[in-house]
Amino acid sequence: MTIQEAKKKLLDIAATEEGYLEKATNAELDSKTANAGRNNYTKYARDHAQWGTYHAPKQGLPWCDMFVDWCFIKAFGLALGMKATCQPKGGYGAGCTESYNYYKAAGKAVPVAEVQEGDQIFFGKPGSMTHTGIVYKVDNARIYTIEGNTSSGSNTVIANGGGVFKKWYYRNSASIGGIGRPKWDVLGSEDSKPTTSTSSTPTTVKYSEFQGGIFAEIPFSRIDRIEHIKMADARGETTGSVAIRATWNDRFPDIVINAELFNYGKYTPASGVKHKGTMEYQGWQPFIGFKDYKMPIQEARGAVTSPDAVGGYPAIVQNGVKGFTVPKGLEGNKYRTAMGLKGKVLGIIVTEKQVPMDVVANKFVAEKYEFAINLDGGASSSYVTPTAAWARPNKLRGFVAIWLKSGKGNYLSKRQYGNHAVQPKPVKSENWIETDKSAANGVKMKVTASELNLRASASTSSEVRFVLKYGETVTWYGYQTKSWYYVRTVSGKEGYVYKAYVKKV
Repeated sequence: MTIQEAKKKLLDIAATEEGYLEKATNAELDSKTANAGRNNYTKYARDHAQWGTYHAPKQGLPWCDMFVDWCFIKAFGLALGMKATCQPKGGYGAGCTESYNYYKAAGKAVPVAEVQEGDQIFFGKPGSMTHTGIVYKVDNARIYTIEGNTSSGSNTVIANGGGVFKKWYYRNSASIGGIGRPKWDVLGSEDSKPTTSTSSTPTTVKYSEFQGGIFAEIPFSRIDRIEHIKMADARGETTGSVAIRATWNDRFPDIVINAELFNYGKYTPASGVKHKGTMEYQGWQPFIGFKDYKMPIQEARGAVTSPDAVGGYPAIVQNGVKGFTVPKGLEGNKYRTAMGLKGKVLGIIVTEKQVPMDVVANKFVAEKYEFAINLDGGASSSYVTPTAAWARPNKLRGFVAIWLKSGKGNYLSKRQYGNHAVQPKPVKSENWIETDKSAANGVKMKVTASELNLRASASTSSEVRFVLKYGETVTWYGYQTKSWYYVRTVSGKEGYVYKAYVKKV
């Protein structure tokens, strides 16, 4: 079975136990409600004694952890159920602290911010865990659980409460002490035999076309640095400008994409963003953080530990499942930018076709991504990679830049500066335009090169605002430094082109 199938099987079994009440005596143990009492007698302790799960019988003792172990064993059998929860047969896993320590020793204790459905949640503090349950759902704000030996009432930990109940807690609740991630990889077949994976984390960056744009899959092992880049001007900056401005270790980034949503006109963030250790806007949505500027990780609102992070609006995939409501203003067909996480792979999608948000979410699900967030789209969607660019002229607030190990820079930096690792000193240019009388009212010109950069000023070192195609028409209004024409495109974009690559219509 797949991991998703294994999680569903576990959660279905746990859900059927909802409403079970502990017994007053060692009788009616299989009934959900008969002989209810407060003496901690349960069918879970009885079955564990028969199976030899623990070092000693546990009937009459607090049973929250016994309930979790019972669900795993019922779902996958004794041997696999114990392996999945990282504990040995005949061990001390009936206690919450001991169970958490088994996960920790196996390297399967994960940050609360990375919680997923199917995880075992612990309450209290490491070294003194007091209660536990199974996570059955996670959203932007809450963690939903099924717990044994508790009572109803959400966002409040009730240990030794006497029954099996569904509950929820805020993701940033101080009562949550830790998360244990089951060894899902051992649950590969119904006959209790672990399967051997035929796939492994790729070691090379994979670029493919998707909806006219790109789908990039970047192994963490190839990331030298990843960070949030903030606009260099209070009125925004283009993706193309960042591609030839931003440097790290005297290197241009290999990949640049647009990032957070922002309030147009004010250039203030409208989705979560953390920059250089400062939370500039927390928002309500989950984040992808860049731990140590190296590793992308899923992080929850209010629990972002990475120095740089961007929030999604909305989260379009969680726990491998598509599930979201399209926010007002983001409906219909639009250009889309999104990021996702699959194991130790970062996925990036930027579409050059206008599509519903569902199309992007479906792609991430089809490629087995566990988590994905929608970033700024529409007129903001843009990207630059080592071999391609869709660096549109719109000025944006923030970006994500990636430097790859052994990377040589991005498409625009290589075109503008060749193999130079660092930007040479820009050529000083005048800010005036010498008007040609013949061009006073505009002269129609046609692009003669296969591609022609429309630049912010009359210099090969200036920002590329747009890339014109062969045969495209522009209107010429004058010279600057005699070799550069000041032109306007049909769509209203203005800038400078080199004189030799246009001619009068």
